[in-house]
Amino acid sequence: MIDSPLFRAREDLIFPDARGLVLPLRSNLDGRLITEGRLHEVILKAILVEQCNWYLAVTETVSQLTETENRKVLGLGKDCLSRVLARQHDIQIQSWSDFKEDKVPGYAERRYPEGAIAIVGMACRLPGANSVEEFWDLLAAGDTKVSRVPAARFSTEHLRRSPDPGTQYWGNFVDDADAFDHKFFKKSSREASQMDPQQRIALQVAYEAMESSGYFYGSSKTSSVGVYLGVGSVDYQDNVGSHMPNAFSALGTLRAFISGKISHYFGWTGPSITYDTACSSSAVAIHSACKAIQSGECKVALAGGVNIMTSPALFQNLSQASFLSPTGASKSFDASADGYCRGEGCGLVVLTKLSDVTTQYEVLGIITGSAVNQNENSSPITVPNIESQSALYRQVVSQSEIDTRSVNYVEAHGTGTPVGEIMTC
Repeated sequence: MIDSPLFRAREDLIFPDARGLVLPLRSNLDGRLITEGRLHEVILKAILVEQCNWYLAVTETVSQLTETENRKVLGLGKDCLSRVLARQHDIQIQSWSDFKEDKVPGYAERRYPEGAIAIVGMACRLPGANSVEEFWDLLAAGDTKVSRVPAARFSTEHLRRSPDPGTQYWGNFVDDADAFDHKFFKKSSREASQMDPQQRIALQVAYEAMESSGYFYGSSKTSSVGVYLGVGSVDYQDNVGSHMPNAFSALGTLRAFISGKISHYFGWTGPSITYDTACSSSAVAIHSACKAIQSGECKVALAGGVNIMTSPALFQNLSQASFLSPTGASKSFDASADGYCRGEGCGLVVLTKLSDVTTQYEVLGIITGSAVNQNENSSPITVPNIESQSALYRQVVSQSEIDTRSVNYVEAHGTGTPVGEIMTC
């Protein structure tokens, strides 16, 4: 079992070799120093094969120490070393909170500002990736899912209001955008058919995100959960509008119900809000979720965004405004930038206060600061403003209490449009 094909096939399950340890590591079987072997193999062997013998391990370890050497033990979880044994060998047991950087060479404790927000769960549904793991593989491979609009989505030929019937539209499309397990989510087939696919996918990804956070299994499950979603257009109105009105038409297409139906399904009592700030909708939704948690409006928040393209109307309008690339993918920071390529999908994160994190959660990331502003009125509304963006960056850096020299990764809004590229650079 230790030399399982699973470990050989999955690099993320393989621990480093023991030869790279910063501090000495001893066996809980007999106290011997562990100096070789993959650490995941050592751990599994200790758990599944060997029987712990703390008395022998401690006695053997202490016997190899000189009178002046440090006799301190870091205690994690329940005490595995009895107090009697500790006193017998003059050993001091320390908790992790006492184990500061001056005790461990190379260890530096990162201090976060008060109110820092922890990301404790996430899930996504993106072109070519139905999970976070698949999305990582896609990024690692440098792959792209740009394609012409699938015929099964909608036809781009013979559009009645097209000034150029021969125009080809490109995009990045998720698989099975119409798939939905309506029985699992307690919806009738009639209601499900009227639900914007953005509602359907957001509901499914919401469940997966909460599942990844351990929400369904934790003892501190709460109903004080807010939902903050970024949503742009609702293309499905064109579809629903081509059929006879019914009781589910409005509920299936109004933006408010994309977040509202998530809260209703789970029985959450926190705020449930849908945001539309164009390209920044998801980021603004996450920012708002952080502020709501910090102000006490909710204990936990589900935040992110969703976009599913089911109508050619916005393709046509954006194309006539010279936003869309006629050649396919966005070419950000490139002299050949000729417009951007639309994409769809859903990405959600589960947020809570870092200070409230318990063993129920695994911290995937930390948001130390966020802010929102608007461009000055010194350029057209679609053109970025350097002064406004610089001011926003300085505000977030100050709020996060970080040294700008420590920033080693910046994600830019690479529009791929000629004007946007000039301003962003």
